[in-house]
Amino acid sequence: MSSKIHATAIIDPKARIDSTVSIGAYSVIGPNVTIGRDTAIGAHVVIEGDVKIGVNNQIFHGTVIGTPAQDKSYKGTPASVRIGSDNVIREYVTVHLSTREDQPTFIGDRNYLMTYTHAGHDSRIENDVTIANSAHLGGHVRIDSGVFVGGVVAFHQFVRVGEKAMIGGFSRIVRDVPPYALVQGNPAGLSGVNAVGLKRSGMKPDLILSIRKAYQHLFFKKGIFQELLETFEDNGIDELQKLKSFLSSGKRGITMRSKGV
Repeated sequence: MSSKIHATAIIDPKARIDSTVSIGAYSVIGPNVTIGRDTAIGAHVVIEGDVKIGVNNQIFHGTVIGTPAQDKSYKGTPASVRIGSDNVIREYVTVHLSTREDQPTFIGDRNYLMTYTHAGHDSRIENDVTIANSAHLGGHVRIDSGVFVGGVVAFHQFVRVGEKAMIGGFSRIVRDVPPYALVQGNPAGLSGVNAVGLKRSGMKPDLILSIRKAYQHLFFKKGIFQELLETFEDNGIDELQKLKSFLSSGKRGITMRSKGV
């Protein structure tokens, strides 16, 4: 056994683990697990099921990855988890298997999942996402790149969150959150544009202004939303095209303006 694997860890001989991986005390790694180089696994971590983890990830103690979906309709069909590279997964995070063979529960690259985050079955977290403590993603939730999620946020199943949005702590998300939005509340309402987050991401001021104007037209102008969306012009700007495409798709409806805003 590698000197980087604690003597009390239980590693199935069929697991594919790079020689540079470190594994802490009392961790359990199943036979269908693949872990890439320079990944650090803490103590009391359980990784089972069909799980593939990329390189240079930090997975802290008590984390559980690859247990079956919490879905009463799930009958044990082949399912999986795929995790990219350069992620930080803090203590007691849970990541469940998908319910479909062709669609894994997915975590991309450079994400930071804080303590007690739960990624439910078939959920998808793209890249550069930060999720604060005790946020819970129901099944099939999709979070696009660059999103910040505050602590103790609850996501209804099938909700989508557009890129570079920010969700305030203790929010309840029952409808899709548009790209670049700032939302908060229980249930969550739209407060406006995540201007601070966009600025920190390196977005140019003139582009932020264009997004503000788009929001003013779509969400803060009197009228029927569908008609406002149909008359909205993206002017060939990539970010506005993404915004319009996002708002035109989805099945759960859109998080709209909070009362009094």
